[in-house]
Amino acid sequence: MKNFRCLVPANGFFEWYRGGIKKVLYFFSPKDGACIAMAGVYQPQQQSFAIITREANETVRPVHDRMPAVLEENGENKWLFGGELKAGEISLERRLVDYLTFGFCSGFNKT
Repeated sequence: MKNFRCLVPANGFFEWYRGGIKKVLYFFSPKDGACIAMAGVYQPQQQSFAIITREANETVRPVHDRMPAVLEENGENKWLFGGELKAGEISLERRLVDYLTFGFCSGFNKT
C-alpha cells in the first residue's frame, strides 16, 4: 500500500516522562496559542494516519527522547508537495523554545 503525506493540525502534543517509578504526562503547546502542523502519512485504503517522529530537540529532550516532526509554516507545502526528501533534508522544524509545558498527574489517561 502506498502512503501519502499529510498535515496533522493540533494545538500541541503530549509526551510521557518516566522518572523513577511514576510516569508524568507533559503537554507542549505554543505560548501564542497558534496551531501547529505535524508531518504525517496516511493510507486512504485503511482510513488511517501516523505522525512522523524525530529525535527530541533541546526543549523536549528532558521529558522524552522522541517528538513529532512539527513543521514550520513555510515548510508545510514542501512536506506535502516536495517530492522525495532524504532524512537529513527534513529541516522544517518549528522551534519549540517558545512553548509552554504543562505536567499532568501520573494517573491521567489510565485504563
